Amino acid sequence: MLDVKTWLETTGLSVEYISYDKPPELPWVVYMEDQDCYGADMSNDIVSRSISVELYRKKSQVSAEATLESIFNAKAVAYTKNTMWLSSERCFMTVYNLTLTERK
Repeated sequence: MLDVKTWLETTGLSVEYISYDKPPELPWVVYMEDQDCYGADMSNDIVSRSISVELYRKKSQVSAEATLESIFNAKAVAYTKNTMWLSSERCFMTVYNLTLTERK
């Protein structure tokens, strides 16, 4: 099964699961994951993983988006993307939602 953290770290961005105790300087990434396990013949050997990847960045750091998207495209992973301004944090957040289906 794909190790999401290791995969995202190939971008060179700082990556953490769910949250940072003390976030590093922008840009940085957090990701979350839900899993559904199912199969046939009394065996749950298929895993569907819903993964959310959140990129936090300054306006000038648009290249961080391109870096993540190049990884998704290279792996042929479909994704949705939504960008918003977080006024309380004074940064942009781009959320990528991915679904990966894998056999154990």
